[in-house]
Amino acid sequence: MLIHGNAGDRRHWDFQFDELAAAFRVLRYDVRGFGRSPTPSGRYTDHDDLAALFDAVGFEKAHVVGWSMGAGIAIDFAMAYPGRTASVVAIGPWVNGHASPLVDAFLERLRKVARTVRAEGSGAGADAFMRYVLADTVCDDAAADFVRRIAGEYSWWAMSNRSPRAALEPSAASRLDRLAAPTLAVTAEYDLDVFRETARLIDSAVPDSRCVTMGGTGHLMHIEKAAEFNALLTKFLRSSPAA
Repeated sequence: MLIHGNAGDRRHWDFQFDELAAAFRVLRYDVRGFGRSPTPSGRYTDHDDLAALFDAVGFEKAHVVGWSMGAGIAIDFAMAYPGRTASVVAIGPWVNGHASPLVDAFLERLRKVARTVRAEGSGAGADAFMRYVLADTVCDDAAADFVRRIAGEYSWWAMSNRSPRAALEPSAASRLDRLAAPTLAVTAEYDLDVFRETARLIDSAVPDSRCVTMGGTGHLMHIEKAAEFNALLTKFLRSSPAA
């Protein structure tokens, strides 16, 4: 199960899907409010949405792989549905409920994007997201253009509306030591500091975990260095059978 990042959709996994599908049964989807999924209209949780998707497609248990925002959803799902989680891969990871000065600084970056969208409209969102959030971590212009194109098609609903999304309680950050699934945290040499901090947090708190830092790349690591990333991911998945 592949979960995309913020300001995007399932296409964030274009460089992984076909290769993984040759060896595994793979599903990628648009999180509620993103891509082709409807915008929220009532109280919901991302992890319960994912459980409903498991039911709909007949997944009893699966590896759950998330990038950035998607990593937070993957970890929440693993905490809420441990029996349905074969393993967790958290890439450029986020953990919901984690608090630190670096988290505060990153959230201010997102607020700058939100202010831009509210002032200038959704058409300004992609450039603002690249400028305020990703500019410092891009190592490959083609990868940045790929992400920008996807962000250019995003509605930016979440940046201009109060979301009815409910948080997992207690938060994942408050009980990472109870995450039972084998877990891989992947960060990068030039990832943003908040995600490098979060990768270290996962590695130190989750009992069955390891952390890998990819060299010569940043937060877009699975796009900028797709072949290296795919080999790393496949090796981990094969070592953590779904059964």
